Amino acid sequence: MIPAQRTRTDRDLRAVVVGAGWSGVGAAVRLRGAGFNDVLVLEKGSQLGGTA
Repeated sequence: MIPAQRTRTDRDLRAVVVGAGWSGVGAAVRLRGAGFNDVLVLEKGSQLGGTA
């Protein structure tokens, strides 16, 4: 028996976004909308929002 091939929707897509400013948060939202199920946003500061 030949196993069924996995389609794009069958696997977990993963992404890492570096920086939680406006662009980083926006990128995370767009990645989720594009089908990435596991999105990690990394920020070195204590809060979201990018540079002051």
